[in-house]
Order: sequence, then structure tokens, then C-alpha cells
Amino acid sequence: MKSPLDSRNYRALTLQNGMKVLLASDPEAISAACALSVHLGFYSDPEDLPGLAHFCEHMLFLGTKEYPEENSFEKFLTANSGSQNAFTTETWMDGGQ
Repeated sequence: MKSPLDSRNYRALTLQNGMKVLLASDPEAISAACALSVHLGFYSDPEDLPGLAHFCEHMLFLGTKEYPEENSFEKFLTANSGSQNAFTTETWMDGGQ
């Protein structure tokens, strides 16, 4: 349910890998944004692999098939007035629960 005053469109999806996604489209928006939470933190690191969560966070920026060179996606974002950021916490952020 949404307010009758909310002109945004919403669509909930579950990807093949099990990731749950909420798409929100605002016809009045002049920019786009994306956020991702993996619901894990460094308290979830295995004892024999301390720092794994933080390592995986940094791996996100090393390259992909479409942007194979390190920082090439960041360069794409910057060239299109975008930005990126990531952080690792102790646990996943759930509003204090």
C-alpha cells in the first residue's frame, strides 16, 4: 500500500541468486540512486578469516566483466555526475535490533 499522494512506482523482485530487490521509480526525479545491504558485518567473519567482510567490500570496486579495469566503474560514474561509497560495520544495520 502507498499514499495516494505518492506518485512513485514500486516493484519488488527476487533475483535468481535469492537477492531481494525493491525498485522505486519517481517520474519527477532528475537523478537515480541505488543502495545495497548484504545484512552481514565483520562480526560474521569466520575466525580463520578476520577481515573477510571488509575485503569483500573492496572487491566490489576492483572490476567486473563490463568494467574490467580497476576503478573503471567509478570513472564511468564520475563522468556521469555519479558517485559510489561502501562501508563495513560490526553487524548488518537493522535499526538497532
